[in-house]
Amino acid sequence: MKRTLLIPLFLLLAIPVTASASQSDINMDIQAMQKMMACMKNIDRAKMQKITQSSHKVMLGVEKLCKQGRRDEAQAAFIKHKKLMDNNSEMQKIRKCEGMASGGKYSEMSAEIPPGWHVCDEKFGDDKE
Repeated sequence: MKRTLLIPLFLLLAIPVTASASQSDINMDIQAMQKMMACMKNIDRAKMQKITQSSHKVMLGVEKLCKQGRRDEAQAAFIKHKKLMDNNSEMQKIRKCEGMASGGKYSEMSAEIPPGWHVCDEKFGDDKE
């Protein structure tokens, strides 16, 4: 799970359309994207801006803790923030909208944390790959 997925900037989803897709598949993808866009109009932009800023601040703190070798504290801060986001009504609305464009699948943002996964093992914005 990359940091960019942790911050609610995933609003601009792209539905992959391959060269082999049939016209009906393309039309279904377009309809799904239109439904998602209509749904997204109901998202409070001011609340989303606050969520984005809060998430960015938390991730900067998590990154700092990771760099200081304070892995347990970083993981705890990440999980606490993730739980807040999972229970946030605007984030729930966004996941519902995302589901319209992704065949009802939830985003990685709402996924359970896999056993053994640690936030400090992820690449952060200024890390070199």
